[in-house]
Amino acid sequence: MQLHVRQEFGREGHRLHPGIGLRRPFGLIEDRTGRRAVKRRDVVSLRSVPEDVAPLLALEAGTLALTMANTYWDQHRQVTECARDFMGPDRELAADYDLE
Repeated sequence: MQLHVRQEFGREGHRLHPGIGLRRPFGLIEDRTGRRAVKRRDVVSLRSVPEDVAPLLALEAGTLALTMANTYWDQHRQVTECARDFMGPDRELAADYDLE
């Protein structure tokens, strides 16, 4: 997972690796600044796996993989975090929606 945060909130472009767990994806900003995540947008797409991510997924660089990009907004409607996850083999994305 890549985690990018606004410069005033932490190290820009900080990269998290498997095994490093946050309490929840948006918890870092909330904990450091008190700014509450109130909106999230997810975009699913196919992307080429970057060279630095490929060994973590046991794939060759350039292989197409399913990705999900997440963007979080705070209560002031400012973007506070963006992340892109690359899905390795045998992983899936699922969504459940109440329609009533």
